[in-house]
Amino acid sequence: MLFADSHIAILVVLLPAILMISLLCRRTGIPRALVAILSIAAVLLYIDWRIGTLLDSFGRPAWSGQVWTWVFAVIEGFGLFELLIFLAMFSRRRDNSGAADRSEKLLRGMLPEQLPEVDVYVATYNEEWTILEKTIIGIKALDWPANKLKVWILDDGRRSWLDERCREMGINYVTRPDSRGKKAGNHNHALSVTNAPFILSLDADFVPFANFLYRTIGFMLDPKDTKVAVVQTPQSFYNTDVTRANLGLWSDCSDDLEMFYREIQPSRDAWNCAFYCGSSALIRRSAIESIGGFETQTDIEDQATSVKLLAKGWHARYLCERLSLGLSAESTAAFHDQRNRWCRGSLQIAWMPYGPFGRGLNLIQRLLFSQFHWVVGATTPLAYVAAPLLIWLLDWQPYPPARPEELLAVPAMVFAIISTAIWWLSSGWWLPLLSPAQQMFLAVELLPTVLTSLIKPFGKPLIKINPVTDKGPMAVTKRVDVFTASMLGLLLVAMLVSLAMAALTDGGPYNSPLQRLAAVLWTLYGLSVTSLAFLMCFQPRVARTEERFEIGEKAKLLVHADGMPTPVRLVDLSLNGGCITAARGSDLAIVFDWIKPGRRVSLQIDGVGVVSGTVVRAALGSMGIKFEDVNDAQRHALIRRTYATAPKDRQTVMPLTALIGGLFKVVTK
Repeated sequence: MLFADSHIAILVVLLPAILMISLLCRRTGIPRALVAILSIAAVLLYIDWRIGTLLDSFGRPAWSGQVWTWVFAVIEGFGLFELLIFLAMFSRRRDNSGAADRSEKLLRGMLPEQLPEVDVYVATYNEEWTILEKTIIGIKALDWPANKLKVWILDDGRRSWLDERCREMGINYVTRPDSRGKKAGNHNHALSVTNAPFILSLDADFVPFANFLYRTIGFMLDPKDTKVAVVQTPQSFYNTDVTRANLGLWSDCSDDLEMFYREIQPSRDAWNCAFYCGSSALIRRSAIESIGGFETQTDIEDQATSVKLLAKGWHARYLCERLSLGLSAESTAAFHDQRNRWCRGSLQIAWMPYGPFGRGLNLIQRLLFSQFHWVVGATTPLAYVAAPLLIWLLDWQPYPPARPEELLAVPAMVFAIISTAIWWLSSGWWLPLLSPAQQMFLAVELLPTVLTSLIKPFGKPLIKINPVTDKGPMAVTKRVDVFTASMLGLLLVAMLVSLAMAALTDGGPYNSPLQRLAAVLWTLYGLSVTSLAFLMCFQPRVARTEERFEIGEKAKLLVHADGMPTPVRLVDLSLNGGCITAARGSDLAIVFDWIKPGRRVSLQIDGVGVVSGTVVRAALGSMGIKFEDVNDAQRHALIRRTYATAPKDRQTVMPLTALIGGLFKVVTK
């Protein structure tokens, strides 16, 4: 097939071109668009080659697995269509930080009475006080005139103790007779008892930073753009997401949602397709009222409300700045519940009259809100892992007419091009092996949700989906995801058997050495991805009761009540304690020689004051201190110092040594 030779020649040029751009250029403007275009060209070449192999199969003798060949081609075709949309979206990116800087400067020059009123909605159902307290303390520390800010705790759990706590803290407590419409219904009820023109929407576990309103409200006041309905900011998390934590990667790589919030949303914003994500967002009341309130007909009120707003001529703006911190899913069960709910709710949008197949959206919005990625994400990972297994076990070949050199060269080069492009376009938030492994981990549970949601999108779901994501102790009940581990374990066994067959047999489905090499490499890649996904099913025990934050700042240690404070370096801090090391030029190394665990000390921390505690560890050049007798004022100061402050970014380019080291820690615990 001469056309395949020309395809290979073009791919040989595209791969180094993308590599060169990724090494020499910034991820903006023309270089960004060029990488996306070259990647799209590679995908189109691959599609052309695949169509050619399928057409070549007509008129040939029948082979085993013909049905699978065409089924695989259809699944792959849908995945490639979604990939083309994804790459086209990534060709542009909007950065609104400059606009936020200008508007903040203008706002801070205004008199307090000139600033607009804001209602803060905190929807809660069953979260415990230790979670809600952090959110409330962060809200009360917002940099905004007190008479222009009203806080509303919207309790669908109708808990009397929470009412009392709200009274003590001087904020409003609201309940309603029933819980119809879930969170959306809760917000709609709040609309009837509040009146500020703007609403800061926060989940019960999200702590806003002090400058949140000054950074966002200017977009609502821009006279050049009066149709901004939502200003969404990233949902950043103070705990490591469960899939990373289960691999021992607590601080070595980014959370799985970082790619969405850091790169996908800014790219969607460039196409006017950013959307409200349920928390950490500023909302225009008049926009919500113009569409009849928050959408209650789907399992996710946030994206559905956004699509409805778009269909009515409103739009969202996305500010890619960390302005809050929240709690990500704390167990694999909570993680799956959350994603299953998002999946079903997103698929429901496709059936709504304002959805991608209804009225009001333009072509780009229809494509980006098609919700097709949920179907693709639940099917293609499993299909790509099943393909090499079926080659070895049943002689079912996905590319039967392809020449050996094509079979090795074309898929491999396209895979390298797409992986490099997505890694570069996502600023390293998408990680080879790890990101596909998480998609595989998700696909096992998502596939039943996708199938049942397509069969019955509304009403009581055919499989159980929790309406809320459990937080705190309720979230961590089982440390092993038995169902996912069982399914992935069976896949791993099948892969090992297939590799053994490849090693012990001389014949088989592919007689050519190049064909066998391609199949073996495909199997090894699937084995690697599935193994990582399998390890994500097992949650290690975590002894900490409060999250620990890296600080890396100066502090002072007081060993005696009347002694001189010793300069130290505060390595990390939590509400329960901290870790210190010797500051440069201090004599703490001498102090380490005689301070033993159990010794009472005090720590002077900027922004908190003096906190007393007991030494629980003094070795290896560092000292661990457990805080004791912390009063409410000190605890609130510690919350502001830790949860209401932007943390450092986790490493996004994960070295292989970090993954190996993390897995070793998990296995040896």
